Amino acid sequence: MKRPPHEHKAVVQTPVGELRLWARSPTEADELRRRVAAYVGGSADGFEDVSTPEGTPFQRACWDACRRIPRGETRTYAWLAAKAGSPDAVRAAGQAMRRNPLPVVVPCHRVVSSGGGIGGYAGDTGPDAANVRIKRFLLDVEGAAPDVPSPARTIDSPRESPNEPEMHRT
Repeated sequence: MKRPPHEHKAVVQTPVGELRLWARSPTEADELRRRVAAYVGGSADGFEDVSTPEGTPFQRACWDACRRIPRGETRTYAWLAAKAGSPDAVRAAGQAMRRNPLPVVVPCHRVVSSGGGIGGYAGDTGPDAANVRIKRFLLDVEGAAPDVPSPARTIDSPRESPNEPEMHRT
């Protein structure tokens, strides 16, 4: 599937599988590949200088909100929908994360389920799915995974409201 204007693919190998990114040019793809590989290797360098990808207004609002989640923390899809201006559009916020062409740059791995599970990643939702393993790996790299339960466990925390988002800290 072609994803204009992000039509140049960059692949970063992780210990648990491939992390795929889409860039605007071959040069940008090479640079993103290098920087994301360093990040996956433990570099704390951020991606503030990389522009938010092109998308629908709602996707961009979700991606911009997601980029404000600090490293080592997570937020829920409900929080993300509220921050994007549509608190009832939780599933749409999840779909915006699924269509994120720049994982890690737009850290969609930091968005988790309100029900206590880790949630999906890049369209995969099963706890043993390849992309969900990548999500857990990225959370581990950031030190956030211990506070994110596996889908088989639940957490004992109150349901969040858009005014007071549930936060998982390390």
